[in-house]
Amino acid sequence: MYNLVHKLKQNNLNPVFFWPVGVDWRDHKELIKKNFNFFAIIVNGEGTIHHNKEKEKANYIVEIAEFAKNELKIPAYLINTTLHENTQDLYKKIIYFENVYVRESSTKGILKEQGIESNIIPDLTFAAPINLNGQKRSANSYLITDSTFNDLRGKLKNFSTEIGWEYVSMKVRQEQSFTTKYARKFQKLSKKKNLSTLKKFFSYPIKIEESFHQTLKEWRKPYVKEYLNLVDHSWFIEKIKSKSFVLTGRFHTITLCVKTETPFVALESNTPKISALLTDIFGSDQRVISQEQLKEFEVNIPEKYLNFSDNELLAIRRFNERAIINIDTMIQDIAKDISTHKN
Repeated sequence: MYNLVHKLKQNNLNPVFFWPVGVDWRDHKELIKKNFNFFAIIVNGEGTIHHNKEKEKANYIVEIAEFAKNELKIPAYLINTTLHENTQDLYKKIIYFENVYVRESSTKGILKEQGIESNIIPDLTFAAPINLNGQKRSANSYLITDSTFNDLRGKLKNFSTEIGWEYVSMKVRQEQSFTTKYARKFQKLSKKKNLSTLKKFFSYPIKIEESFHQTLKEWRKPYVKEYLNLVDHSWFIEKIKSKSFVLTGRFHTITLCVKTETPFVALESNTPKISALLTDIFGSDQRVISQEQLKEFEVNIPEKYLNFSDNELLAIRRFNERAIINIDTMIQDIAKDISTHKN
């Protein structure tokens, strides 16, 4: 999102209204109309449009295009997206977007089967160059990051403890107060010692704070008019740059490993987006492993994963170079199209 906002402003497009992906806009149509002072809607799809039969989020994300076209009379653009396992109804809604930009060729193939044209533009994390001059990696310095799956997240955290690797979560959590932070620690300790009464006692401050935040959430407007960068992505990039090897279940950890030329292996995410990205870069997804293969890492990391081959490194550098150019072209094309519609 930081890259997207930055690129839009570079092309004289000023974002003035941000709607969070976790809130169904269909319940707030009048609120959106009341604040209608924009000329286009850009939907950052990422990996959210999948399994729409079970996940309503996928449906309301794409339905904004028809609302934009028929009620607001402005164009909508779907960018930076992966699609997977959706019904025919969803694809009928996608046709209302002015243009569609997907993150990898497998999604382009899915849309092509539905008669929908799209352009392949790499994920927005590739938009800005990363300085690798003077980069120093610590030898035998290994990192594990988490997964979108709750059970795998716990498994990876436990695995990092067992083999002595550093573990960092990409999951963004709400900032906790001093009281709640220590209440959770004592609650965890009480559970280990089987002190049920003490555990219950320490649950009260946690519940009070959660209720307070829930009340604030209900009062707060669902949208903002200015982008707020809530994640220290530069810290995370520097963390990856300092490592000699990364094991992850996160798509965006992989994109940053590719950007920083850091050797990695991945466990697949909730859609085959990691495999699809790696196939576009390398022509294969051999760096995606199964959970069963994790056992190999307890003793020794297979040599084929520890370093990039010359061909892999060449493919990475070509991909990174093209990605920056292609993302710039996408934003420029959107800017021209919005200008045409506005006039």
